[in-house]
Amino acid sequence: TQTKTMASSEEFLKVQDGARHAGLIFCSFVLFLHGAGIGAGLGYAGLVLPHHVGSSINLLQLTVEESTWFVGITPLAMTCGVLMSIPISEKIGRKKLFVISNIFSILGYIVMYFASAFSVLVLGRGIQCFGMGLGAMTVGVFLSEISTVKMRGPLIGISQTSACVGQLIGASICIFLPIEFLSLILASNSFLVIILMFFLPGSPHWLVRKNKETDARKSMKTLRGNKYPGIDMEIMEIKNCVKERESVDKGSVSNSVTRRTFTLPLLVFTVIFMVLGTCGNDTFLFYGPTIFTQIEVGIPTPVLSTLPWIGFSIGYAISSPLMAKMNRKVQFMIFASVMSVSMFTFGAVLKFINEDKSLLLQILLVSSLQVGTIAYGAGVGSIPYTMVGEVFTPEYKTVGACAVQSVRCITVFIFIKAIPSMITFIGIHGIFFVHGCVLIFAVIFAWIFVPETKGKTLTELCALYEK
Repeated sequence: TQTKTMASSEEFLKVQDGARHAGLIFCSFVLFLHGAGIGAGLGYAGLVLPHHVGSSINLLQLTVEESTWFVGITPLAMTCGVLMSIPISEKIGRKKLFVISNIFSILGYIVMYFASAFSVLVLGRGIQCFGMGLGAMTVGVFLSEISTVKMRGPLIGISQTSACVGQLIGASICIFLPIEFLSLILASNSFLVIILMFFLPGSPHWLVRKNKETDARKSMKTLRGNKYPGIDMEIMEIKNCVKERESVDKGSVSNSVTRRTFTLPLLVFTVIFMVLGTCGNDTFLFYGPTIFTQIEVGIPTPVLSTLPWIGFSIGYAISSPLMAKMNRKVQFMIFASVMSVSMFTFGAVLKFINEDKSLLLQILLVSSLQVGTIAYGAGVGSIPYTMVGEVFTPEYKTVGACAVQSVRCITVFIFIKAIPSMITFIGIHGIFFVHGCVLIFAVIFAWIFVPETKGKTLTELCALYEK
């Protein structure tokens, strides 16, 4: 049986080598714009917050308490969006969900632009973040369903880079244009994405599960080319993994939680995504500028605040070519180890740098910060999101991906609320020691429990947790 499976896999990969990539490239481009919008949207509150508090420009002024809720609503509203995307995606399909996601984002940005009261401003931010949540996890799911085996990892990795690129572009826009127009600019990106979405093919997996095999074949021709000889082979493989008569109800949460092929990857990646929420990335996102204002190293705070996002972007940019060369599990473990060392080093430098502002400590501070953030993008952050689109069987992809992302959002909300108290008890440097310990745990956990998924066909992926 193993020999037959291996021969079938080799034949499958050989046929896919003859597929055209123009359709995949276009889909990746559109989803890159969508992901960049999500990244810029995540960073929006941090960019405008200083201007909402004690600023003379034409933005609604907030108290300190109001400002914390304006920022804190981000993970909560995104969690609601992520959870709602599960039934919506299975009901109407990935493509329509992306359109709805961007409509909500546009509506939220417009409400925030015209907001004249705190309640209206928070409502707008909640609507916009709910929209981001609707379209956040479905990107990886959709790409995993339309890509070839060899292109699956790199394409998902490129889409993840888009969030960091979006955050950098959003920050750069503020240098040249008035901050009060940022919401309208981001809304225009969502409008462009909506237009381009109408040219995307549907997910062959979803279409087969909904008994729309003719549409699935048309979609496959758009993705692989009209002369692609492997359409029947790919459609048959999807059918073998997802029986058509069970496609309607098996995607529901109530039925999926009792199946081993759902519960085991859910448990494993729930832990991994809790690690993502506490390994340091979100500390920089929500508290980076605040922390950097308390560090006196002779480097301007705005410069220090931009360094993490430069590192994240570089890391995500190199993650895709690395995925083409390295196994997923190995890549995650290596870069989690590197990031752990960087977080311990960064914390140690923070402990002493206010007393000793030597050039050596300044170099260590910047280099450990950059190495750590690059390591996050190159493996710690990119690999889990890639694997989530692989370890869950087709009918459970959306449920599983959205469930673990919701866990991350809730973890982030709890952690960012705890950071002020943690600073009081263990100091700023102690927080980064905690991040380092979390990453050590992640390496050990991945070594024991995380499976390898690189190069596996859909049939092989479906069998990962059957025994």
